[in-house]
Amino acid sequence: MNKEEIRALRQERGQTQAKFAEELGVSPRTVMRWENGESRPRSYALQKLARLRMSVLAEKEADGETLVRLLRQFPWVRERAWRR
Repeated sequence: MNKEEIRALRQERGQTQAKFAEELGVSPRTVMRWENGESRPRSYALQKLARLRMSVLAEKEADGETLVRLLRQFPWVRERAWRR
């Protein structure tokens, strides 16, 4: 997930960096660094970001095709990451 996708996800959810960071279990500075491209999320944060992204898209389109599209969009997401 790149910096633009992270920023877009946060904005789609209508959250500040601080609130988004709290939900992900990281510091607001960490979110700022991701969005500025200074660093990249670690695997545990990527799993959380993927789950948040899937929930946003699933809210927009509540059908089985949404999950298929998401798995194609995020091939690194494993089933256990989004089932929790």
